[in-house]
Amino acid sequence: MRIFRIIRSLQNKSNFRKYFSNFTNTASVRLTNIQSHVPKIPLNHHNIGKYSTENDEELEDYSLIETDALDIMEQTKYILFKDSKDNVINELNGCNNMEDVWNTLNAHKNNLNDEQLTQSVLVLKDIQIKFCKVNSKRINPSFEFLNQLKNSKEFDGLISTIMSSIENFNTNYLSFVFLYLQRIGMNIEEEPMLMIGQKLKNDLEQEFDLSVCSRFLKVIFLENSVRPYYMSLNLIPKIIEALDKCKAIEDLSNISVCLYKLHNMLTPPVLKKYTNVVDVFLKTNKLSASDYGTILKVLNFLCVPSWREENVELMSKCILLLNNYVNKLDIPYLLLLYETANLHYRQKYINKNI
Repeated sequence: MRIFRIIRSLQNKSNFRKYFSNFTNTASVRLTNIQSHVPKIPLNHHNIGKYSTENDEELEDYSLIETDALDIMEQTKYILFKDSKDNVINELNGCNNMEDVWNTLNAHKNNLNDEQLTQSVLVLKDIQIKFCKVNSKRINPSFEFLNQLKNSKEFDGLISTIMSSIENFNTNYLSFVFLYLQRIGMNIEEEPMLMIGQKLKNDLEQEFDLSVCSRFLKVIFLENSVRPYYMSLNLIPKIIEALDKCKAIEDLSNISVCLYKLHNMLTPPVLKKYTNVVDVFLKTNKLSASDYGTILKVLNFLCVPSWREENVELMSKCILLLNNYVNKLDIPYLLLLYETANLHYRQKYINKNI
């Protein structure tokens, strides 16, 4: 718990990086110093540190780039329609609060299309982030914003409009609506979320899309029941088929997210197939340092406690690619990297002494 208390006490990322650098260097020196004094214990007696797989939806989508030139891309509203010529979308992008969004939607309420409805949700997420920053001293500003949102008849109207057109709603856009409504705070067991989830499931079974599937799985597996496994059952063969055909970095990224969500259902042959694909990407230099977002998703999957000890070498190869990119990573990814590197050092020591 000490490291998390330290993180909370830091005022910015640069301070954390200084601490992180000192912390890892100190840990490495201490490990070297005590090696000769540690008894030889069988591998299965060692308590290898476990990386928590909970709340990974927060881990996976943290912005990784800090340069001022790319700050604009850190905003949710630019994910889909950054250079849109649509007047309504551009009006929405200029909104600074909920009232601005409602005024824009009311002005065009009879002609809203899938893109504009989707953009409304993305903009609301950005407004929530701003609200939380301004009100950071309050106990739970995110929940406060959600309450204000749910008590608004305009928000009810937005959801009703989306629901009324759900049968013909663009599947890709609907997956973003699904993901960001959940990130705003809507419960996945609320009726609109259940309806959207069912629609996405049906669409994916008829016409599979990896990126849509990854967003779909991110949300449904937040539900603590067997229902997510039932909903994803028919998608597993399609994901494995995509793994067999995986040639693109983006596909590897989405497959890593999908398999991570389904890790409790995976068999050793599927894991072997995945590690072979990653190994090919590394050997052919298809996976490089510039793909650090994908590399971190690969590490996130390989670091699942059930099989990470057998994949230490592959994880080490991935980490080496990030050698000059550590300064661009946010805290959740730094913690993942630290845990993975820590596992590598422990495994190396254990293998040497058993």
